[in-house]
Amino acid sequence: MCVGSETITVFEREADKEKALLLLDELKVGFVEENFGSAQNKAQSYFNENPGVKTYLITDNSYNATDNIEVINVGSACNNYALTEVEYDYTMNDVLTVKGKVVSYQNDGTVTVELLVNDEISVSKSIELQVSKEKPSEFELSVDLEKFQKAVVRITNEDGLMLDNESVIFNVKSENSYKTLLVSDTPFFLETVLDVVSNADVKVMTPDEYLKKEDGESRDITGYGLYIFHSCNPKAVPKDGSVWLINTTKSIENSGFNYQGENKLDKAETIVKSKASATMIKKLLENVDGSEIYISKYSKYDVYRNFSTLFTHEGNPLIFTGANTYGNREVVFAFDLHDSDMPLLADYVMLVKNLLDFSFPVVIEKTSYYCGENAQINVIANCESIRVDTPMNNVTHLSVHNTVSELKLDEVGTYKITAMISGQPREFYIYSAMPEAEREPVTEPEERIGLSGEAGEGGLDAIYDELIVFFICLAVIFVAEWVVYCYEKYQLR
Repeated sequence: MCVGSETITVFEREADKEKALLLLDELKVGFVEENFGSAQNKAQSYFNENPGVKTYLITDNSYNATDNIEVINVGSACNNYALTEVEYDYTMNDVLTVKGKVVSYQNDGTVTVELLVNDEISVSKSIELQVSKEKPSEFELSVDLEKFQKAVVRITNEDGLMLDNESVIFNVKSENSYKTLLVSDTPFFLETVLDVVSNADVKVMTPDEYLKKEDGESRDITGYGLYIFHSCNPKAVPKDGSVWLINTTKSIENSGFNYQGENKLDKAETIVKSKASATMIKKLLENVDGSEIYISKYSKYDVYRNFSTLFTHEGNPLIFTGANTYGNREVVFAFDLHDSDMPLLADYVMLVKNLLDFSFPVVIEKTSYYCGENAQINVIANCESIRVDTPMNNVTHLSVHNTVSELKLDEVGTYKITAMISGQPREFYIYSAMPEAEREPVTEPEERIGLSGEAGEGGLDAIYDELIVFFICLAVIFVAEWVVYCYEKYQLR
């Protein structure tokens, strides 16, 4: 039996040793710490049936006492260094700072930690280590970068386990970048704030250009994750992305509301922030004061879909959010930004950031995990499929029928996530690190392991009198050739 990411029976009552070897050759390495209680229960059933059975546990763990099990410890006291608690910060000043810790499990010494960006060494540092997993040595590396998508932190020294000497960092903002079409004659306020709070790839088009292409059904106005219409009245909202409608002065097909005319104020007046306690509204208004926003005129809309209203004036909705007829997320401003002081306020930046998060939720919020954990993948609008390529070149697909899909990480290395969104593939990456429990070459002995009962002679028949049941705990990470050792020792060949 094999205990890896799951417990499997490799073969049972197999008399052909060549076939047994072939089955063992197909086993794959497991990287997570697993409980082999179910395997032990099966061994107990064999023992109950035949007290003369020989049971071996091949592991890198040691035990103070064993009952009716022979433990073959294939652990090795190799030296091992490991990276742990690696995290990064990428500031608006284009400085990437990586912090973490280095642990030495066997020997004192000096190691070199490198930070690589775009496969080139950017900075390195030597660190003095003492043997102590309780007191690892801290490090910090910084480098100036205009753009950052992927960085690698690694220990250059060779040791008994290289899998925990490296950590790969992916920029969450870069991972979740998206194309935006901004339709406006005066895009300055919107371009500026998008540059500050988003990682959007923005294309600007005038309303006249857009409307001509809309009449011609041009492909140039499809394939965007976000469409922003500022003082532009398209015939209909796009089908394939989130939409912002700012200062619309006509009814737009499939938008969820109708235009009812303009309301010009005698003097600028403040707008009223919603006091609703709904979770969505509170999230959209997070860090937005909203008490000193003035407008001089706005459009009145008859809203016929279920929208959440964020700001009003005399009961008329001024900023509201929801979903249009196509099910895509929509944000509506009933006034021109130039008819308000909002772009001059700190509230403007915070509100736009919140609305962007609503309009285009990230697919991946976290890119670094430990093997054995579950990664969460957000299923955004128009997501048709999600394919996963694992570090060991296995392929699987996740469900897109819920808002979130979970991926069990049972391999060490980089996972490639390909989400097909509106017919366009978008790639994301997750790094799965070696679990800390599997890094230590020699662990403290556990108290006891065994099978209940008295050993006896017994036997099922002539073939199975000396039946051997292998329990392979794939926490074995320091001795790669343990199978050969077992073959030679017990002559299973």
